Amino acid sequence: MKNTLMKYLHIIEEQAAEVLQGKGADIDVINDAIHQSAGIILDVAEQLPDEDKLTTINYIKTGLNNYRNAIDNRDDFLLADCLYYEWREIIAIYIDALGE
Repeated sequence: MKNTLMKYLHIIEEQAAEVLQGKGADIDVINDAIHQSAGIILDVAEQLPDEDKLTTINYIKTGLNNYRNAIDNRDDFLLADCLYYEWREIIAIYIDALGE
């Protein structure tokens, strides 16, 4: 799981950089990375206490809503921000939570 999340983290970072450089992004790749990461994180959250589980669900829900908003508005800066400062951070937190 950790290695898979690390792969998706790398994809998110690459795609955010591409958007910021004005090169565009591969939305299919981003969609896959976000949805697969969210699935893994929610699976991990099932093992957490209820309060932490709810926090995780809220992070995912907010991240998905902000991602959809960026896509719907065709806003590259909002997309890059969402990828780098939301999804990158969400994934990184759960990579750390999985430990060694």
